Amino acid sequence: REANGGFSAIEELTQVPGIGSNWIVVVAKTLAPMPLVRLHFVDGPFGILLAALFVIAISLFYLAKTPALRLGAGASMSGLLILALAWVGTDFFRSQTFAGDWQLFFCDVGQGDAALVRSQKMTMLIDLGPTSESLASCLEAAEVKQLDRVILSHFDADHVGGVLALEKVSFGEIVFLAFKMTGPWLS
Repeated sequence: REANGGFSAIEELTQVPGIGSNWIVVVAKTLAPMPLVRLHFVDGPFGILLAALFVIAISLFYLAKTPALRLGAGASMSGLLILALAWVGTDFFRSQTFAGDWQLFFCDVGQGDAALVRSQKMTMLIDLGPTSESLASCLEAAEVKQLDRVILSHFDADHVGGVLALEKVSFGEIVFLAFKMTGPWLS
C-alpha cells in the first residue's frame, strides 16, 4: 500500500486476472446444480485429438475456397460431432444405471487411513486412523450416527488407533480380512 492508504498501480494490475477467475467461479457455482451440465467429454489424448480435429475441420470449412473442400470439412465436422455426442450419450445413459447416490469421504487422520463409504442404505468405515479425535471429528462432520460395517485392513496402530471414536456411533459388524466379528459385545 502507498502512504496515502491506496493501492499502487502494480497492486491494481494484479487484480485484473482475478476478475476472470471470479467469473469462472460464479458461472460454475450457478450452473453446477442444473441438470445435464456435468456431461463428460472424451477424456485423455483421444479427447484432445477429437477437439483438435474439430477445430481444424471448422477452420477448413470457413477458409475453404472450393465447394469440395468445404463439403469435406462439413462432413468431417458432422462425423466428429456425431462421435462426440455418441460418447457423451453413452456416458450419460451408463451413469443412469449406477446404484443411486454414493458418498466417499477420506478422513484427514494424519498418518494412517480412514475412509467412509455411504450408499443410500449402508455406511461403511474402512480403517480407523491413528487417533480417535481425528476420526470422531470426521464422523461428526459426515453426520454418521450408525456404521453398518467397519473393515480393518490390518492391526497397525495407524489403522486401528482411532477405535475409541466408535463409542459415539452404533455399528453392526467388524470385518478383519477373513474374519467377521459380530455380536452385542461389540457395541
